[in-house]
Amino acid sequence: MKTYEDARATLEELELIENAVASRLRRNPEIFYRNIDEIDLVEHSGRFDHIPLPQKSANKVYAVKKSRRSRKQILAQEHEIESFLSQFFKHCKSLRQVEFDVSEYRVDDGSTEKLLKHIDAIKEGPSEDSHEFRDDYAMFSSSTPTNKNILSRKAQNLDINSYFTRDEQYGEYLDLDSFHQRWLSVVKNGDVTFLQFLSEVEKFTDQRYLLQPAINRNSSRYKEFVAALHGYMSGYAARAFPLLSWDMIHAKAQEDFHLVVTKPVPSGESGLFCIPCDKHFKAVTVYNAHLPGKRHVSNLRKHITFLSVEHSLHIFCRYLAKELAHTREFVERKLAFTAEERAQELERLTDVYNSPVYGSQEQEDVPENENEEAADRDDSAPDPSLNLPLGPDGFPIPYWLYKLQGLDIEYPCELCGNFIYNGRRQFDKHFGEQRHVFGLRRLGIEPSASFKGVTKIDDAKQLWSHLRSTSSGRGSPEAKLEVEVEDDDGNVMSKKVYDELKKQGLI
Repeated sequence: MKTYEDARATLEELELIENAVASRLRRNPEIFYRNIDEIDLVEHSGRFDHIPLPQKSANKVYAVKKSRRSRKQILAQEHEIESFLSQFFKHCKSLRQVEFDVSEYRVDDGSTEKLLKHIDAIKEGPSEDSHEFRDDYAMFSSSTPTNKNILSRKAQNLDINSYFTRDEQYGEYLDLDSFHQRWLSVVKNGDVTFLQFLSEVEKFTDQRYLLQPAINRNSSRYKEFVAALHGYMSGYAARAFPLLSWDMIHAKAQEDFHLVVTKPVPSGESGLFCIPCDKHFKAVTVYNAHLPGKRHVSNLRKHITFLSVEHSLHIFCRYLAKELAHTREFVERKLAFTAEERAQELERLTDVYNSPVYGSQEQEDVPENENEEAADRDDSAPDPSLNLPLGPDGFPIPYWLYKLQGLDIEYPCELCGNFIYNGRRQFDKHFGEQRHVFGLRRLGIEPSASFKGVTKIDDAKQLWSHLRSTSSGRGSPEAKLEVEVEDDDGNVMSKKVYDELKKQGLI
C-alpha cells in the first residue's frame, strides 16, 4: 500500500517534470510553435490564431528573441519531452488509484503526541531523492567533460538517429524509395519515375485517390501497398511530431470514416461516387435506391477494413502535405544536380546525420548582432516595476526608447496636486492643460505665460504678488496680463488672437 511519503515524492517528481518541460519551451519556443499548425489541422479550433506570424518566425516570446536551433536538436528535445510526459501521466494515473492506510495516524487514547511526531517528520522537508530527481531532469545533466549534451540524464540513452533515417533528415523529408520500387510491381510498369509516384501519393491528400486511382482499388496488390504505406505514414507522423496526441487523431479518423463511407462523393460530370461499391451513379435517386440493396451492403461488409485503412492514410497524408511538398522539391532539385553536386549534397546530409545533437560551437542566448550586444552592455535591464508605456504594436516600448525620451525622470508639480509627470515633454506640455490652470485659479491667480515653469505654490504666490505690485497705478493686473493659449501644433499666442483665428477657420 502506498504511503503518504510515497505520494509526496511522486508529487515532487511531477512538479520537476512540469518545470523541466517549461524550461525547454522557454529556451526554444520553436518546440511549441512548430506544432501549432498541426494542432489546428487536428482540432480546427483556431485557438492559436491570436499569435502573430512574425512572433513565430522570429522564434520569440513577446519581445525576447531566442537563438535558432537545428532540426536535429528540436526533435531530440521533443522526444525527450514526450518521454517526460509519459512518465507524468503514468504518475498521475498511479495517484488516482492510491489508497492510504490512515490507521497509523489515528490517535485512539486522546493523546496528540503521536500525531505531532508524524507532523514533525513530514515537516522535515523534501526527501533526499528530490535533489537527485532535479538533476535527472535538468538540461545538460548528461554532459561529460569531453562531450556537452543538451539532453538530461533521464533521457541520456535517447538516440534521435534511431528514430529517423538519413534521407528523412529528422522529419523534413519522406523516405519513399522502397515504396517507389514496390509501386512498380503494383502497377506492373517499370517506367514510372519517382516524381510520378509522388503524384500518386499526393492524391491521398484529397479525394483524388477515390476518383482517379492508378489501378483497380479492389486489387490485392493495391490493398497491400496501401496498408504498408499507411503503416509508414502513421509511424513517420508520430516520430516527426511526438508531442501531438496521435491516439486522438486515430480515433478522430475512425469517427470521420463512419460518416464519410455512408455519404456519396461528388465526381463532377460522372455524378456521385459510392466508396464501398467503387461505382459512379448519375443521379441522386439512383444512388439512394441502391443503398439498401444486397450488393451495397455486401461490398460495405467485405471492404470495410481496407476502406478504413485507406481513409486513415488519406488523413495522415493530409497532415503531412507540407512534408510531401518538401520531398518533391528536394527530388526535383536533385535531378538538376551534376554528379559532383549530387556527391556534395550526399556528403552534407551524412555530416548532418552524424553530427552531435549539441554542436561544439553552439552558444546559449547570444545576441544576433553587435548592436544588440552593445545595447545590452550600455543599458541595464529594465526594472520589472516600471510601468512602460505601450507602443503602436500594443506591447511596452523598448527600454532604450523609454530612457531616450527621458520617461525615467519624474517631474512633480504642487499646483497640480503633487501630480508626477514622466519626461520633460509631458511636463512642459502640462502647463497649458486644465489641471494646472485650475490649480492656479484655485489660488486666485489668473494664468499667463509668466507662470510657465512654476510648480511650487509659494513661488506662484510670490510671483503673483510681484506682478500685482508692478502693475499698481496702471490698472488691475487682470486687465494688463493677457491669457496665452496653445494650438494643436504647439504655437503659443494670446487668447484674443486665438479666438480671431478660430473664427476665420485658420486653426
